[in-house]
Amino acid sequence: MEGSRHCEMNLLFVEQFADGELPFKESAELSAHVASCAECRAHFDATRRLKLVLRATVAAERLTAIERGGLEKLIADTAARHRTVRERIADLFASPYPLAALSASVALAAVIGVFLHQLFTIERSADLIAREILHIHETTLPDEFSTAGDIETVVKRGLDLPVARIGRLVADRPVTKARFGTIGTRPMASLHMTGPTGNGTLLVARHNDALREVFAGADCLGVDRCHARKRTMGDTDLLFWEEGGGDYLFVSKDRGMMNGMVQLVSAGR
Repeated sequence: MEGSRHCEMNLLFVEQFADGELPFKESAELSAHVASCAECRAHFDATRRLKLVLRATVAAERLTAIERGGLEKLIADTAARHRTVRERIADLFASPYPLAALSASVALAAVIGVFLHQLFTIERSADLIAREILHIHETTLPDEFSTAGDIETVVKRGLDLPVARIGRLVADRPVTKARFGTIGTRPMASLHMTGPTGNGTLLVARHNDALREVFAGADCLGVDRCHARKRTMGDTDLLFWEEGGGDYLFVSKDRGMMNGMVQLVSAGR
């Protein structure tokens, strides 16, 4: 019974956890629970998947406030009753609400079509994580420790890293926001930086197999050996490398800033 109550409390915070809005301590505790509880993990995966679908759908369509509210209600109602994609789609066509929406608004019908398409096209976990990375880069969540005297030490202690080699990476790039969150269910730190021509986000994690999956087939940088991997999503470049027991990822739309980071990473090898 006690375990059941614990799960019920965790489920109350899953949405905030999926959005990276929980403080680091609560995020780490919920991450540990989700990793060991199949029921909560399934609920978290479904919540994160639907949030990513919604973001992709809203980005693909210009929605009015009423249309966006209707779509959010449709997704929330469907997710509350079903977990798998097949069950969600079956429920979508079985429910009277989407049919009413279809007859009431041609625009909303087009949005639902995009929604269904997104459900099929971003099902792979690597795609989900990649979209989550872009969301972290673009998010406007509050700052936690950008004004800390030694950001490197804060990251090292917060993620329990053997060493956090980020001093040279942020030396000439002022950190405007820094906070702890998660990628998948693993804790990470995100440092948003500005440069002469643009901005970028440095993500640091202790060990994250989900990141490795995202970059498994990405372009390899290095002559004698692969010291980093790089991929592009739309107009955004992503650079991944491992160093000192940590996983590092830099995200930016600014090619000059990305090229500078590539040089720094290469020089540190």
